[in-house]
Amino acid sequence: GSEACELAVVTTAGVELYRVLRERRSLKLLRRVSQPVSWSVYSHETRLMLLAAGQQDNLLSGLQLQPRSAVRLPRFEVLLSPLQGLPLAQPLAQGQQRPRRSLQARHVSVHRVYDALYCAH
Repeated sequence: GSEACELAVVTTAGVELYRVLRERRSLKLLRRVSQPVSWSVYSHETRLMLLAAGQQDNLLSGLQLQPRSAVRLPRFEVLLSPLQGLPLAQPLAQGQQRPRRSLQARHVSVHRVYDALYCAH
């Protein structure tokens, strides 16, 4: 028979891991990780998926994808520097919100150095 492969689907409600059953032309749900997700970054080299959540998208949790399994890694917070040049004491117009800084996927990468995984920002 043909070898099965796996598929990860990321939504704002979490991650679903499926096995693709080619002979049956179907998917089998292997695992569901329920958590809010703003964005995700995946590194095939390290097989690590980072999932961002939180008000500033700076709460990251990892999911190490392995054949036939996935291991959740502890959540950690990326500290963001304050926005520069914005007077905080300036009054806001009605309905206007103060600008906020948020972590973006393009500013995060995953690296393997001497068999250890690192998240760079």
